[in-house]
Amino acid sequence: MTGQSVGAELSAEARYPAQLAAAELESRAQEAMEVLDGAGVSALAVLAGTGTAGDVAREIWKVRFLAEEMATVKWDAVRALEPLLGKRDRLPEGMRICDVAYVIVCWNLRVKVAANFMSLAVKERDLAMQELRRSELFEEALR
Repeated sequence: MTGQSVGAELSAEARYPAQLAAAELESRAQEAMEVLDGAGVSALAVLAGTGTAGDVAREIWKVRFLAEEMATVKWDAVRALEPLLGKRDRLPEGMRICDVAYVIVCWNLRVKVAANFMSLAVKERDLAMQELRRSELFEEALR
């Protein structure tokens, strides 16, 4: 079994409770919403792939749930990438690990990155990273 197939199997197993709950969203809404709330991020793909939730109150809950969990994923990504902002290891074509991490962190935080960021001098890229790390938005993401 390959690492990719093991990963797919584990992902499917993690989503199984969410799939069961999503199937019951119409008939047993309260119990299903509690299970999905508990499943958190693992319910994202399942719930996003379902049709309308049946009535306005459940649809509002579904949209709120999806928005909150997607925000959680983005903030988790920022926290996971934060240590890479200090990695100066070189990658092909003059990039460094920190440069790639910076661009992805900015994307997650919806911070505009200079179109020519990768072609800037190293000192200028480092300065942009320092400014990001001092920003209120970045500090909030790390909490």
